[in-house]
Amino acid sequence: MRFQVIQNMACLFGVLVGLQLIPSGAVADLNDGELAYDNGNYELAYSIWLPLAHTGNSTAQYNLATLYRFGQGIEPSAITAMEWYWRAASQGHVLSQVNLGRLYLTGLGLGGDPSKALIWFQLAAEQGSPFGEFYLGVQYLQGSGVKADLDLARDLLLSAANQGVREAAYELAQIYRDGIGLDSNEREAVKWFRIGARAGHPGSQKIMGSLYEQGIVVEEDMARAYFWYSLASVNGASKALTGRSRVMSQLSPAELSHLNEIIGRWRRR
Repeated sequence: MRFQVIQNMACLFGVLVGLQLIPSGAVADLNDGELAYDNGNYELAYSIWLPLAHTGNSTAQYNLATLYRFGQGIEPSAITAMEWYWRAASQGHVLSQVNLGRLYLTGLGLGGDPSKALIWFQLAAEQGSPFGEFYLGVQYLQGSGVKADLDLARDLLLSAANQGVREAAYELAQIYRDGIGLDSNEREAVKWFRIGARAGHPGSQKIMGSLYEQGIVVEEDMARAYFWYSLASVNGASKALTGRSRVMSQLSPAELSHLNEIIGRWRRR
């Protein structure tokens, strides 16, 4: 898979590639911090991770960045979060690279900079991160911070989707539905919308509900439409509840009772 070459990247950002050896005592401290975090004791987690982060431990740096980003046990600060993400990302910490790219892309913290976002997503993708591939694919698809390359975008999104990134499946579905950079293929679009829906993507679930309600590509099926609209509405998709109410009137009480049992089991999986 080809990526755009960015010269002197390693020199510019001081990226250290390779495994970082972590002393056993530090691992124990990291685990103590994670236990405190899982128990909701964010202040204790902060106090454990801070000294480790100052010694250069990339995992602790990433954890601190998360606390600052979401204001857990400390005053939220996107700028401080970016600083800690940068320290960890510069050591090759993949999740920090992805999150730093996302902050540059959205404009939080130090301001939006799609070109810098591209660099960090590329580094993460080169380490095999499906999330790095997803965000990099979206940038190439939209021409954000880089010249659009629809073939490369599709390859990146396909790789990410095949590794379980549901947002990538949704993007692929739209590419095939709308014929972006290729001929429109509704059946391939439905395939990826279904994959995204099964993975819990609200937008894909709502679209599957609409397809079954209208009988587009798939056979009309009000039960399946109700199923997908219901999941989409629970997951926050706009107007999915309206679709659910619309098809509900075409189902019997017995059918609705059975479907609600299935939906309940699906959500508890």
